[in-house]
Order: sequence, then C-alpha cells, then structure tokens
Amino acid sequence: MTSVHDPLLAWFDSQGWTPQPFQQSAWDACAEGKSGLIQSPTGSGKTYAVLGHVLASHVGKPERAGLKVLWISPLRALSSDIASAAERMVEGLGLNWEVGTRTGDTSRKVKAAQKARLPDILVTTPESLHVLIAQRDSSKLFRSMEMMVVDEWHALVGSKRGVQVELAWSWMQAVDQRRNDKPVLLWGMSATMANPTQAMQVLMGTTRKGCIVANDASRPVELVSLMPKAFEPLPWAGHIGLQLLGEVVEVIQEHRSTLVFANTRRQSEIWYQAILDAHPEFAGQIAVHHGSLSKELRAWVEEALHQGGLKAVICTASLDLGVDFHPVDAVVQIGGPKGVSRMIQRAGRAGHRPGLTSKVHFVPTHGLELVEAVALREAMQGGEVEPRVPHVPDKVAPSVPERPRWAPETSPLLGSWLGRGLPCRISFSELGRHLCGGREAAEPSPPLSSRHPRCKTCSHPRRVRDD
Repeated sequence: MTSVHDPLLAWFDSQGWTPQPFQQSAWDACAEGKSGLIQSPTGSGKTYAVLGHVLASHVGKPERAGLKVLWISPLRALSSDIASAAERMVEGLGLNWEVGTRTGDTSRKVKAAQKARLPDILVTTPESLHVLIAQRDSSKLFRSMEMMVVDEWHALVGSKRGVQVELAWSWMQAVDQRRNDKPVLLWGMSATMANPTQAMQVLMGTTRKGCIVANDASRPVELVSLMPKAFEPLPWAGHIGLQLLGEVVEVIQEHRSTLVFANTRRQSEIWYQAILDAHPEFAGQIAVHHGSLSKELRAWVEEALHQGGLKAVICTASLDLGVDFHPVDAVVQIGGPKGVSRMIQRAGRAGHRPGLTSKVHFVPTHGLELVEAVALREAMQGGEVEPRVPHVPDKVAPSVPERPRWAPETSPLLGSWLGRGLPCRISFSELGRHLCGGREAAEPSPPLSSRHPRCKTCSHPRRVRDD
C-alpha cells in the first residue's frame, strides 16, 4: 500500500539517512491535520520533520502558484540557512517550488515583487511579517497558505517578538478567506524547554488545540571552564576576560573551526582585534559577526563558515539559534550566557548533527562567573532549564498596527483578532487603555478637543490620524 510519505522516505534513503521516530511522528500528525510543537535538541533534524508532510503531499500533483508554507525565524542568519535546507528538500522531491526570504536584508525589488505574489515557501522574521500584514489587501497573499511554522519558539515566547508572532497568527485566522475547509496547520519548533505544554498553548491561542512531538534522544553537552595556567586572582567585576586570551587562542588552534560568543557587539569587536594583535598570522582566517555589520559582510562570513574557510568567528547572538555550520567543532563562551537554555543553544553550534557531543569552553571574565560555570554544568547535567513565561499587556499594545482599519469603529474585528491569540492574558478593554495612554478607567479624562476625539472602546481620548 502506497503512502503519501513514500517519496519522502525515498529521498531520505538517497541521502543515506534514516528518519528518526520523532520525524515520522510529526509527518503523521500533519497528515491527520494536527498542529503542535516539535521539541528536540538542536541539530536533530526538526526542519525536515516539520516540512516533510506538506512537501510530500504535493509530489505528483498539479502545481499551483501561491504561498504554501510561511516560516517565521527569529534571526536573519537563520532565515538563509532554513531557506537553503528547504531548497534541498524541494529539489530532492522533484517539486518546482520557489523558496524565498523576506527580512531586513531583502532588496526593495524582491519585496515589491512579493506584494503581488509570495513564493511557495517564505522564510521571514516577526517584524518583516507584520510589515507585510499591514499592507493593503495583504490577506489575499495568504489565501493558499497550508502551514505556518514558528522556528526557535523557545527564544520568542515571553518576548515582544513572541507576541508579534501570536498576533500575526490571530490576524490570519480573523481575516481568513479559505477556499476550502482544510485548516491551516500551525507548528512551533523548539529546543529543550522546561514548560513545553504552556509554550505550545500560548502559540496555539484559544481556537486551536495542539500536540507535542518530542524527541527523547538528548545530545551530550561537555562544558569546560578555561583557567589561567598560572594561579592568578580573577577580578570581581568590570573586565571582559582578555586575561585568558592565550587559552582561547589555544582552543582555536586545536580545532578545525570555532565560534567565540560574546555577549555584546562591542565585546566581540574587542576580542576580534585582541586576537589579531596577538596573532597576526590569523589575518584572513578569523572574522567577526554581529547585527550591525552590512548584509554583504555577514553573508560572506556565513558562507565562509559553511565552506570551512574560517578558523574562528567572534560573534554575538546573531549566530546562536539553529544555524547549521558543519565544520564548527568547538564553541567558546566569553562571560556568563545569562541562562541555561542559551548556553545549551550555543553549545549546540558545535557538532551540529544527531548523536554528536556539543563541546563548549567557558571563559569567566571575573571571579563570580566561576560560580555561574558550576551552576551551568550542574543544570545541564540534570536537564534543568529555566521556563519561559508568557508576557503581556505592555508587550501587546506596541504590536497593534496603528492604521485606519484598526480604528474604534472596527473594534469587533480587533477584539476577535486579539481574542484568538491571547488566552486569558489580556482583555480588549485593557488593550484600549494601553493604546490610549495607559490610564486606568477611574482616572479623569483630559478635556476633549477637535484633535483628540473620544475613543469609543474606552473612556479616554486618543489622537486619530487621517493618513
């Protein structure tokens, strides 16, 4: 008996791969029309788990233009990586699909073309998606969408960007103009979380129930603390770890390719220059990567990492989520990562393959971070990860598009839009107060004027724009 997943299994076999149980569970859940959350360690194959069914279901069927998969990524660097993985899978299954990205790096020409028709698979960020949604007649672009994927949900939930994702999903349901009764699938992807059920419920909203597909296989993480060869007292604060420059250089020399994570852009630049000053022979073999660099330079660094052309890259959070750089076999963390989950995520950049050990070297910048290193090691060994708590009213209000269609007379649509995605966390009246200045209903309202008509959704005036 043939299965809709047979082409998928054949492609996996041609690559010398065997589908993991959690990947097959995800394909089966999608085939049953379920939405949910895939929780699996970094580098375990979540991308192919979530894309597999949708792509396989189109093999051998007539092609039709339009968006089919919307992929939301928290990082621009990750967007390019996901697009490349999707293209490999599309080509392997023999589909004539277009894979595109829409981020702050996308050219105006490409964005203008996307206003008329989106690619079959669009990889974007929360901010770029909201800009797209805010355009006139944007709902027409999403009529053919079959699946929305939220990548690295553990890094978004509980943040303003996570609220943007929730509201985007709610908007798509509120203005849905489906051609048939087949519901759009919603899937989140996450590394290890302490509260996956709560995170999944936040993503689904009030109108959708989801399931959790978990990969029980864990990736071992080895944490090594770098210390000076000769005993020297570490400062208590105010330093950036350069006293261990020699030890970091040794790690770089002993490995094929190393990612050195710093917590700020300035710190990454200082470390990059310090390494070059101490070892001029590294010129052309190391680079720096952070969000303030030009897209051309960032793209060059990422491609050189993929090709194994760089000995080390000193970077910030711009490379700590999901990006797959095969040659990287070591990670260095400068200073405390400020979280167990972030440390695990960054460690996962090394040996980004199922079953491989992730090795991370911790560089304490002052004495108290030695205590943090011990706590990190014990937490990772015990599988303890801090929970991500959903947030709210102050993070919702700035995400509401301030456009004429969200004026008070359209409040039923806005109320429905919010109600679908913010379960038991904020009422429409609360949002109205935030949008109108954050005053409580008991407070007296300022005098009305022709420029500040009274808002119909609450008791406070609000400036109404006529643009």
